[in-house]
Amino acid sequence: MRYFNVMILGPTQSPYEGGVFKLELFLPEEYPMTAPKVRFLTKIYHPNIDKLGRICLDILKDKWSPALQIRTVLLSIQALLSAPNPDDPLSENIAKHWKMNEAEAVETDQSAYGNDCNNFCIDHLITARKSLKLSLEKSRTLGLALEKAGPKLEEINQRLPSLEAVVRPVFDVVYGLEKSLLSDPKNDLPGYLSVLKCLQEALRFLGDNCGFAIQWLEDITECLEDNRVLDEM
Repeated sequence: MRYFNVMILGPTQSPYEGGVFKLELFLPEEYPMTAPKVRFLTKIYHPNIDKLGRICLDILKDKWSPALQIRTVLLSIQALLSAPNPDDPLSENIAKHWKMNEAEAVETDQSAYGNDCNNFCIDHLITARKSLKLSLEKSRTLGLALEKAGPKLEEINQRLPSLEAVVRPVFDVVYGLEKSLLSDPKNDLPGYLSVLKCLQEALRFLGDNCGFAIQWLEDITECLEDNRVLDEM
């Protein structure tokens, strides 16, 4: 991933205070040996930024170092907004305007980016509102599904001890007979046959009660099917 859309806030006590500026950042294949490419997408009236959003900043050119981080680049751009440098301009006309009448240039700057910045903020507010509305709808649907599933899950949970009471004796019998079943029948044939009889009785007991276990599992499956919406959240 080489393309990034980033946002920076206008620095306090600057003509750009209160503004939200969108920038495009691209990392070339040679990065970090070469500087990232950065330009403003939000319109701005600044002597070191041209109409295409390109930025005149030393660390994006000959002062770049592989040790610099993207965060440093963005902070440097913010600093450039705080302290425009009309003596090293990218836009000659804006630089002349800045030198001749800085107050008027600042006023021009605010009118130049104000509408675009406000529109950008409004778009983000609309997007955030839609996202919040969707989240509320999902939460409402989830709440209704949980409310519906709650009694059924509680009923299934209450039947779990009964199921364990059916399965546990069989498990205990089989576990206790495991060593005897692995022994050689020739060593104690009557004992071996007795063990097999016990196992047969345990399995018959399980068979007689397997309907209970099957019904319990079917109830769980039915509950999950009825509340499939939970998986879609």
